[in-house]
Amino acid sequence: MSPCKILLKIVLPVFLLVTGLEPGIAQEVKEEFKPSGKLWGYAFGDFYLKSGGDTATWASRAEYSGVPKDVYAFALRRMYLGYDYNISPTFSTVALLEAQDAFQDTRGNRSVTIKSLHLRWKNIYKRADLLIGQMSTLSFSFLSEKIWNYRSIEKMIIDQRGIRSSSDLGVALLGVLDSLGTYGYNVMIGNGTGTRPEDLTPAGKSKIYSAEVFGYFFDRKLLVEFYGDYQTGLNDQNQLLLKGLVGWQTKRLVIGAETMHQTLYNIKSDATDAIPFGFSVFARGSLVKDKLGAYARYDTFNPDLNYRDQDVLSTYSRINMFKHYDEQFFVAGLDFSPHKNVHIMPNIWINSYSAKGESSVLVDREADIVPRLTFMFSYR
Repeated sequence: MSPCKILLKIVLPVFLLVTGLEPGIAQEVKEEFKPSGKLWGYAFGDFYLKSGGDTATWASRAEYSGVPKDVYAFALRRMYLGYDYNISPTFSTVALLEAQDAFQDTRGNRSVTIKSLHLRWKNIYKRADLLIGQMSTLSFSFLSEKIWNYRSIEKMIIDQRGIRSSSDLGVALLGVLDSLGTYGYNVMIGNGTGTRPEDLTPAGKSKIYSAEVFGYFFDRKLLVEFYGDYQTGLNDQNQLLLKGLVGWQTKRLVIGAETMHQTLYNIKSDATDAIPFGFSVFARGSLVKDKLGAYARYDTFNPDLNYRDQDVLSTYSRINMFKHYDEQFFVAGLDFSPHKNVHIMPNIWINSYSAKGESSVLVDREADIVPRLTFMFSYR
């Protein structure tokens, strides 16, 4: 036998053993990662008529409180343009621009703000991602909005009543405890300034520390979530927010309830606390699969459970009027979908008021009643 054949018989088995290859079997070659991205976005708006209400332009943070009665118009409430980019198997980033009727430049034209711009470090440890930058907050964006599923119709109660912003600049850790994401936790530290830049005054030392835990039960039909955050402030005017969410989800029907309780420490002139409280219950369902659905929601909101006789307003203050009225909100409608990315949604939107005290300033307000034809479209 030639020296070459002897060498081949000795070297080849050793080489195959070390590399893990087997003779005669084609080996799978891992495809090389290629950075990639995708553009996406969505928008929603309405044709509306404020058929009920009064001419007051104060009291509520809800959508149509400042719109005089009998006004009708087309409105483009939100426009989003996003781009997702995968830098590597470990790192990705999201950029999201937002425009709305409320964002205007000095000439009254719509302007654009950065809603999200963050880096995601995937699996920084097992089943956990780290986010750094401008991102959605934990208070309602991750779970509440998803189970309600009709942000185009109305914000969640915490957002609608101005309790917390939907976006903030900070760092977050998002984790799950199993491969299916049945149980999980999220924590975040943020500036507390929303989409505005950081505050460079002494008040800028204030930060929001937030956390939530959640779990799915009964074959993922039942969702339970607990959320809390603590915001530091000047002169011990700190804030504590607690929230709970319960939802039941099937293919044809979703029902949910959410409650919130906030303590604004030392916020009143005599250094006592104010306690906003809200409760929301909602349902949505499919009437004709992929073509027609229905939805309804009822909220009640009390801006201060600790309201006293001495808190009754005696002098008109437009920016503070909302603190002196309890409010009830109702919306219901249909969802016609000629395409999975196109929705036409007739609905009735109602917000009513009840003064918390007796004063010549706290007049009776008629309920805001707004029939709307809402549209929403998305693209990916």
